[in-house]
Amino acid sequence: MGTALHGVSGRSGPAPRRRRCRRPDLGRGERSGDEMTLRRPRRRAPGKALKALLLALPLLAPLSMATQAATAGTPGTPALPAGTLIENRTPDDGNRDLAVILSGDGGWADLDRQLGTVLAARGISVLGFDCMKYFWDTRSPDATARDVNATLAAYLKAWHKDRLVLIGFSFGAAVLPFILARMDAPLKSRVALATMLGSNTYANWEIHWGDWLHDEPHKSALPVLPELAKVQGVRTLCVYGAEEEANSVCPTLPAGTAEVLRLPGGHHFDGNYEALASQILRRVPSAR
Repeated sequence: MGTALHGVSGRSGPAPRRRRCRRPDLGRGERSGDEMTLRRPRRRAPGKALKALLLALPLLAPLSMATQAATAGTPGTPALPAGTLIENRTPDDGNRDLAVILSGDGGWADLDRQLGTVLAARGISVLGFDCMKYFWDTRSPDATARDVNATLAAYLKAWHKDRLVLIGFSFGAAVLPFILARMDAPLKSRVALATMLGSNTYANWEIHWGDWLHDEPHKSALPVLPELAKVQGVRTLCVYGAEEEANSVCPTLPAGTAEVLRLPGGHHFDGNYEALASQILRRVPSAR
C-alpha cells in the first residue's frame, strides 16, 4: 500500500564555549561540512538577518499552514497538526509488528523517510510521526506522551498489530524516553524494542527554524539520561555515529540502561539505511 499523509564585553575570562552547528535533519547522507564546531557567532548585521529570514520563508509557510488544521489519522487518535502522521502500511501477510518512527527536527525527511521505506520493503508496516509538524508549537512531556501513546494504541488496533518497534531519530530520539516513562503498563508490554538514533543529551520541546543553525538546548530543555533511567521493562538500543561521539547521550549511559551501538559516520550514519535497519531488526525478539 502506498504512503499516505494524515493530520494529526571585553573582560578577560575563559574561552567562549564551543557550540555545535549542524544542518537540520533533512540532509542527504553525510557530506563534508554537514557537522562542524564553531565558536559563538557574532551578531549578524540586520541586512543579513533579513536575508536569512527571507530564505527561510519557503520552509516556514507550509509549517504555518499545517498548524491551522488538526484531524485524526485513524479512529481513536488525538487531534494532531495536519501532516503529523505518515502511513506506510504493508499488505497483511502475517507480520504483527508496527514500526513507529519519530522524526528529527527537519521533519519527515532523509533518514526518517528512507529508513521507513526500507522497513516497509521488509514487510513491516510503518507509522511516521513528523516532529517538526507536531513540535512547531510548544509541547510538554506529559502532553506529548498522551498524544503519542494514544496514537500508538489506536494504530495497533486499527492495523491489527501486536507489537511496537519504536524508533526515534535525533530530536525524536531525545523525546522517546519521556514517552516510554509515561506509557501505561499494557501498552509498554507491547514494545518489542525502543531505538534511539543520534540522540543528544537533552530534549527540547519546541522546534524553531533557528535550531537548524545552532544545535543547543532551549530554556525548557530536559536532560535525557535521568528520564531514560526511569524506563523499566523495555529493551532499548542507543545508536550513535562515530563522528559525533562527543555530542551523543549513548556513550554516557550507565551499564544496563540500554545497549549501546557505535556505527560509522555522523548524524546520518553515512546514509547506509539498509545496514541501519538490519541492526535494528536483528534486535527485535522473535514473535512467540
